[in-house]
Amino acid sequence: MIFDFTNYTFSGLLSILASLYGVGYPLIMQSIGRIYTQYDSTLLANRFTKETIYRVFQVLLILNLLFAVSTPFLLHAEWWNIGFVTIQAILLVLLMGFTFLLFQLMIKYENAGELLRHIEGGQIDKSNIMDIFDLAIYADSKNNHQLYIDAMSSVFSYITVQQGDDFKKQNDNEILPPVVYDENVVAILKKIKGFIREDDGHHLLHRNNDIVSVLYNQLSKSRISLQAHQMMWFLLNEAITYNNHSWFKQYWQFANSYSSLRYRFVTNPILSQDKKEFMLRHVMIGTLLLHNERYKWLNDIFLYTHSEPEYYGLIPSTFIEIVEMLENIDSICTVPAFQQQNFYFADEMGGVNDEKFVFRKAVKYLSLLVIRLWTLQYRNLYNINFLFHIPSSPILIEDAERAATLMDMMKDDIEEFYSKDIFQLIPRLLPVNKADILYLLSDYRDQCLNTKETHQNHPDVDCEKFSKLKEEIMSFVNNFNIALPQNNIMAEVDNLITKEDVVETKERLETLYYSPYKNIGLCKPPLLTNFMFDLYRMYLRELHCMEKLSSYEISWSQTQGFLENIGYNDLDYTIITTDKIQHLKKTHISLCAGVRPLGFFILKKSDIPHVSFGEVQRDDLKLIDDSNISSNIDSFVDCHETHFYLVMATKMFVHIKEKIDGVIYVSINGGYPEQKKPITINATLTELFGN
Repeated sequence: MIFDFTNYTFSGLLSILASLYGVGYPLIMQSIGRIYTQYDSTLLANRFTKETIYRVFQVLLILNLLFAVSTPFLLHAEWWNIGFVTIQAILLVLLMGFTFLLFQLMIKYENAGELLRHIEGGQIDKSNIMDIFDLAIYADSKNNHQLYIDAMSSVFSYITVQQGDDFKKQNDNEILPPVVYDENVVAILKKIKGFIREDDGHHLLHRNNDIVSVLYNQLSKSRISLQAHQMMWFLLNEAITYNNHSWFKQYWQFANSYSSLRYRFVTNPILSQDKKEFMLRHVMIGTLLLHNERYKWLNDIFLYTHSEPEYYGLIPSTFIEIVEMLENIDSICTVPAFQQQNFYFADEMGGVNDEKFVFRKAVKYLSLLVIRLWTLQYRNLYNINFLFHIPSSPILIEDAERAATLMDMMKDDIEEFYSKDIFQLIPRLLPVNKADILYLLSDYRDQCLNTKETHQNHPDVDCEKFSKLKEEIMSFVNNFNIALPQNNIMAEVDNLITKEDVVETKERLETLYYSPYKNIGLCKPPLLTNFMFDLYRMYLRELHCMEKLSSYEISWSQTQGFLENIGYNDLDYTIITTDKIQHLKKTHISLCAGVRPLGFFILKKSDIPHVSFGEVQRDDLKLIDDSNISSNIDSFVDCHETHFYLVMATKMFVHIKEKIDGVIYVSINGGYPEQKKPITINATLTELFGN
């Protein structure tokens, strides 16, 4: 029998390939399924299929299959037989090699510790952090504490890096900006939230909350962002709503420690604002506890502190702090501020009045903190001398009125707490006479109401608002641009008649609107506009007193036709209107005096009355800068009455030639019907003025 190298070699290679397809490939597919079953993680199963070894193995399988099918035909055609068999052998050897590597990788995936080291690969980043966290979840389900610690350490390291600290370069007083975490951190916290609700075998994730110590990093110079506060609120919502007391206790310990170290002796204004925000969030956490009737939890936290003398950085512990927090919550429980803060209660929110619901619950919690003050007076509190001090009343009248209303709301809450025997529900609260609490609240309420009444009846003028008002008046005077004719030529004409009158405009100012007790901007008085109106009206009165050569009544659309028919031209005559006339195209003097009915005068240019101004000498008035306009604005700043009459005045002289031909008055009636024929003109301007 003759040995056929090509045929026998190809047959042997084909047999080996068939065994790999028949046994090895199904085994690999089963292993992938076992990875998913073992870790209950789609991420880890997908990660296996993205491994370089697995992908090369897949490519080699396809190439071997293509050559196995095509080689018999090529051998039969006797095309380069040795070459094709050699390529087939090389591909098969490579496939066998990667099969062995793949089995090694499968063994590594089945060993969670080895898998963790393989995934980390010396670097933790976006590409592997979620896989590492899935391994931590697996370790928790198998009670593999060491693996859990190793995996979570990598997760915490990933979060810490985003806080941006560089301890070698940054100084002790440096403050980093608030940290906004990436989508992976958000996804991790969302997964943690799912384990807080109930213990389904993941005991560590259910009971322990080491994640808080990372987000509230006491060593970091970074600040806590609104995003971090919101994510923490979601976790706390689950713990409180679903009674995970162990998780909450650890949270409060971490938060209290962070507050004491970070904020207790803070002087930086940025950190001071963060301190207020941090306490605000924890007041709302207390509100959530009260809403869910977790009285035992409240009993645990009300006197919880590590400091000596005692310091409570998460709970307002003086009456002044309680009132300040009440005002703060009152300001944020509005739309859209409330939506931004995201203070929703689990499974109970989503309506149009959520902010009112939450605010009322918060007031109730702060009322409970007022009762707590009487317990603190027997503790070694660092600020014990300020426990019952009453804060100053709000400056704004509406705020003082609101504060008084809030005190009445708190008094109602105190009555409700006493009806429930709150001292039995929260044993650490020492019993106190209800009348003492109500007296404290009433005292502050009465103070606010008295302040409100005083500010209303005897308001002060705010210096800043007064300055702005005076600037408006001075700007008006300095840019005094009146449309009245002012021409010195008239002074050279003999036989002038000068008519003199004082133009005085008054306006009643409500002093309260210019006080610091009303939160409104500058109320620009219409006095300035009215003063101009009065000047124009005095001038128009003099025109009305002149001899009228003729009078007409026309409609809007007839204006231009009328002027053409009467023979008007800009060289010899002038038009003076009583207000702005849009349809009037001719050059004219528009006095915008607000006079109705609308109309205009026609007179010869040489007969135009001119004006000049002089000082009004009165004790209560002063000239404004170098003008001839006087005002009593300087007296306003010392006003303490409910209203003040602001005055602007000037002495106006109207110079009129002793002998003038007269004027023509035209009244424009907006409702006057269209006429089919032009208005009858008895005489042209040339005939009327005798030119």
